[in-house]
Amino acid sequence: MIEFYVKLIDAERVLQAIHGKTPITITGLAKDGKIETVTGLFQTVHFGQTAFEGYPVRVTMPPSPSNPLIPANSN
Repeated sequence: MIEFYVKLIDAERVLQAIHGKTPITITGLAKDGKIETVTGLFQTVHFGQTAFEGYPVRVTMPPSPSNPLIPANSN
């Protein structure tokens, strides 16, 4: 499972994308704490996370060839 931490304001966008089964581009923190912008089909949203201050929402997506975590600036 790929984990990514986002700000509360982005959680609603992620939830809407999950319900619509559409990819979304968001900026947040990777598990190593580095800021990244990614695009993907996210699977879950977990509120109340404390791993990173200011980023209380953990979103996850399953790793697979059909659903890669793609850095948005990979061109």
